Amino acid sequence: MARERLPNRREHEVFDFVFSRGPHDPVGTRYTAGLGWAAPGAPVTEIFLDCDKLASAMTDDARDIAVILSIALQHGVPLAPIRAALTKLESGEPAGLAGRLLAEIEARAPEAFEPRPGDPGGHAPAPVVADVEAAR
Repeated sequence: MARERLPNRREHEVFDFVFSRGPHDPVGTRYTAGLGWAAPGAPVTEIFLDCDKLASAMTDDARDIAVILSIALQHGVPLAPIRAALTKLESGEPAGLAGRLLAEIEARAPEAFEPRPGDPGGHAPAPVVADVEAAR
């Protein structure tokens, strides 16, 4: 699917969440995310993500995750196969920031995870590999 230019003014929803990287990070980091739509009722077409750690690698990673997901959405890729391929904890919860962001988006815009018209929809999740050496 070819990317279409987005209108200069568009609908946007902003929300905050805290992501902790485990017991060594008990407080976590506060992130601000934004979802953009080309028009009211249209699917999500862009994602923004920033954190409260200015000028840090965490901020760079957050913005890069949002750019990659936005490009995927603008080319008609539903977020479900991306979410399925990301690393998860044994509990099934997302292990990383990208997975946590997708969980937050799904709570607000579940349509972003559905196949779009013209998408074959046959995306299979990546296999779970317990041992990296076994996968080679």
